[in-house]
Amino acid sequence: MRRKIIGLVALLVVTSGVVAWHLRSDEGSTTDPGITTGAQPTHHLAEALGIDVWWHKRAPYTTPTEERAEADAIVRYVDVNLHANSISIGFPIYTSSDTSDHVFTTKATPSTSDLLILIHAAETAGLRIQMRPLINVGVSSYSWRGRLKPANLRAFFTSYYETLKPYLALAQREKMSSFVYASEFWSLSVKQADAPAWEHLVSLMSSVYHGRLEYDSSGVPYLRNQVVVPGYAHVMDAYFSVPVGSKATPAQLYQGWVSRFDQLPASVVADSTIEELGFIARSDGYEHPSRVDSGPTDSKYLYMEDRWFTMACEIVHRFHIRGVYFWNLDFNTDPLTTPGTAESLGPTIWADRPGATAIERCFSRFAA
Repeated sequence: MRRKIIGLVALLVVTSGVVAWHLRSDEGSTTDPGITTGAQPTHHLAEALGIDVWWHKRAPYTTPTEERAEADAIVRYVDVNLHANSISIGFPIYTSSDTSDHVFTTKATPSTSDLLILIHAAETAGLRIQMRPLINVGVSSYSWRGRLKPANLRAFFTSYYETLKPYLALAQREKMSSFVYASEFWSLSVKQADAPAWEHLVSLMSSVYHGRLEYDSSGVPYLRNQVVVPGYAHVMDAYFSVPVGSKATPAQLYQGWVSRFDQLPASVVADSTIEELGFIARSDGYEHPSRVDSGPTDSKYLYMEDRWFTMACEIVHRFHIRGVYFWNLDFNTDPLTTPGTAESLGPTIWADRPGATAIERCFSRFAA
C-alpha cells in the first residue's frame, strides 16, 4: 500500500551553521553512519520520493507474462521495501552520431505495450509515474548525449518528436504525473540561439501530452542557472563532485553539496527536482560521482553508497527540494532475488546493498 507522506524528522543538529554528525569508529562499516540527532523535528513535504527504473530490452527477449512478473517484482520492491511514492520509467532511443539529425528506436527500446505492463503495476500500487526517454549516441558503443551537435537542430527535434510521439500519447492516456522529454542535452541547452528550436519541440510535444513536460539538465548548467529551454523547471542530474577521500565523513560530503546549492536563489532550489542521483562505490567515487558507467564497483567501498545517499537525503530536506529519484533499478533484474554484491549487479544498481538501506531510511522519514 502506498504510504502517505507526512513529514521528515530532522537527522542533524545545526549549531551556528555547523552540522553535527557522529560516525562509528569503524570507517569501513557498510551500515548507517550513525548520525547524531537532537534538533526538534522539522517538516518538509517532498513531492516525489522516487526510483529510476531503467528498461533496456536485451536478448533473450522476455514474454509479456515474464514482463508482468518482472514489473510486479520491481513495483513491490519500490513500494514495500523502499517506501517510495514514485517511479521514473527510463528507456533508450538512439541517434547514430553527434551530428546526425535522425532519431530512432531499436529492439532494445521497449514498446508502448511493454511499458504499459509496468505502468499498470505501478498504478495498482498507487505510485506516481513519470516517463523519461534517454537518447544514446550510437548503438553498439555510446558517446555522451551532452555533446550532441546536429547539423540541423530543428530537423533533429522533429525526428526526436516523431520517435517519442507514441510514448507521449501513452503518457497522456495514462495521465502520468510528468514526462521528462529530454535529458542532459548540455551542448543544446545553453545557447540563446537554440531557444526557438526548443520552443518548437515543446509546442509539438504539448499538443500530444498535456501534463507536466520537464527538461532534465546536467549539473553544471543547472548550478549556473543558464538553461535556455522554455519552461525549464529546474530538474537536474545531481552528480556534484566532492574532492575528498573515500573515508570522508557524511558531514564533509554534506558541506560540499551545501556550498553548491548556496550559489543559487532559494526560489530556484525549492523548485528543483533531483531527477537522477546515482553513485559508484569505488575509491574515487566522491570526487567523480558522474562516472557511473565507467567501471565496476569495488566491494571494499560499498559503505560509500550509504554515506552518499544519506547526505543527499539531507540536502533534499535542508533546501526543501521538490523531489529526488535514485538511479537505478534495472527492469531485467529482480531486486528481491538477485544478490546485491558488487559483482552480481551493475555499478549503480544498489539493490540489497548499503545504498538500498540508505534510500529506505531516507524515504521512511517522509512516510508513515
